[in-house]
Amino acid sequence: MPRKAKELSALEVRRLNRPGRWSVGGVDGLALQVTAAGAKSWVLRISVAGRQREMGLGSFPTVPLADARDKARQQRVQLEQGGDPIAARQMAINLAVAQRDLQQTFANVAALYISHHEKSWKNSKHAAQWRSTLQAYAEPVIGQLMVRDIATPHVLKVLESIWSTKTETASRVRSRIELVLDFAAARGLREGPNPARWRGNLDAALPKASKVQRQGEIGRGSRARECGEHQRASTASAQGQVTVDAGVGCPSSQLTACASARTLASFR
Repeated sequence: MPRKAKELSALEVRRLNRPGRWSVGGVDGLALQVTAAGAKSWVLRISVAGRQREMGLGSFPTVPLADARDKARQQRVQLEQGGDPIAARQMAINLAVAQRDLQQTFANVAALYISHHEKSWKNSKHAAQWRSTLQAYAEPVIGQLMVRDIATPHVLKVLESIWSTKTETASRVRSRIELVLDFAAARGLREGPNPARWRGNLDAALPKASKVQRQGEIGRGSRARECGEHQRASTASAQGQVTVDAGVGCPSSQLTACASARTLASFR
């Protein structure tokens, strides 16, 4: 029967400074390893399926003697129950890494999407446009959200403030968010329907972009016609052809709008 190691006290363990591996007793196989550089760490020697294995239990004094013995006892219990403490720990580490990899923000995934696709885009400016629109409109709202947590209300919050004023840009932003979230789903970073999808989703909450744009064009055209009439009346008055009543033409509060409408009309 193998001889049991003497059970050292915490003070005796602190005094172990010579390089080597020192059995500290209390639990079979538990030892303090001291390197030539003076670093100290706990090592537990166990037998798994007939093979001698070693597993680390942390550094000393971060893990004090009492905690090292508790950890060693837990591994021994698992071993006695037919388990493999080393394999179980590796599995836990792998699971933690996988979970960490799933914790991806929208900003990170958007950057990854662009880096994977920009080489296939014909226009070199396309990547810059993608980055600028997402950074300006999407990322202030959903940039730091995990892609798995993004829902339709988040996408609506991005779009509603610009849907009627910057309709074409808003439509592009929606499409780009949808593509990024599809990319995330393909990589296992999220599940469920895409919250940026238009048909059967956002179309119930927002008017069609084409209708919003058409209404804007009609409004600008109407203001341009009104201003044109005002200009013609003013010109005729100056030539002495008609007398313009003070109330005819554009109200003074609309002069700035009329000037803008004339500028826009000139480009039509």
